Amino acid sequence: MKKLSIFVLVCSFSTVLTAQEEINSAIIPKSELQGTKAVSKSRTTDSKVTDSHQSTTISVRPGEAQVTHGAQFYQSEIDKIDRHIEMIDEKIAFVMNSPEDNQQAIDTGWFDQMETIKSELAAKKVALQAKLN
Repeated sequence: MKKLSIFVLVCSFSTVLTAQEEINSAIIPKSELQGTKAVSKSRTTDSKVTDSHQSTTISVRPGEAQVTHGAQFYQSEIDKIDRHIEMIDEKIAFVMNSPEDNQQAIDTGWFDQMETIKSELAAKKVALQAKLN
């Protein structure tokens, strides 16, 4: 009897754990789901071309409102990138002023990591600026 109850318990847990997640139709209308093969759990994007130069993208993330990716969105993202780069520069200046932190940052390659991040952010900023124009 004990083995049977353990077997039933394991089967029920495995069924619950491997069950497919139901898509919330309040977030994504069924008409948009038709023709999609797989829906990502973290993010789904739909693109609609409004003219030959600019496209409007609507992102759907669980628990968040839909966001239209227009000029205002791209400018906001560029501003965030600028602030991020400024914060990295401030942190680098702060670390360089402390001999202990400076040596530790050199030993761990932290400065190289920050430069890599800054170059990735700069590339992302250029791509966003291209979408604005």
